[in-house]
Amino acid sequence: MKVCVPQAAIAGFDHGGRRYVARDGHLDVPDDVGRHLIRHDECFAPSNQPRGAAGFVCASCSFHGFFRICGRCGSEAHRPGENPATATTTPTTQEV
Repeated sequence: MKVCVPQAAIAGFDHGGRRYVARDGHLDVPDDVGRHLIRHDECFAPSNQPRGAAGFVCASCSFHGFFRICGRCGSEAHRPGENPATATTTPTTQEV
């Protein structure tokens, strides 16, 4: 689980004999540790939006990627803020 750390407030975190180091404002920690940090207001949950990246969101599994076809499940994706029902699709390979 990724949790966001207040800017420069937490450089790292020790838990159960393991050290977790903050990188780019995030800590990668196990789920139970992340929930503990969020519950006690030491960190906060990240938004599920890619940071500073444009791309597409899968209509089926909500995966964020850079292609119109989802790399995780193969469904069609759309740009954030775009209505998936009215999104134009680009033709892919056609069977001959």
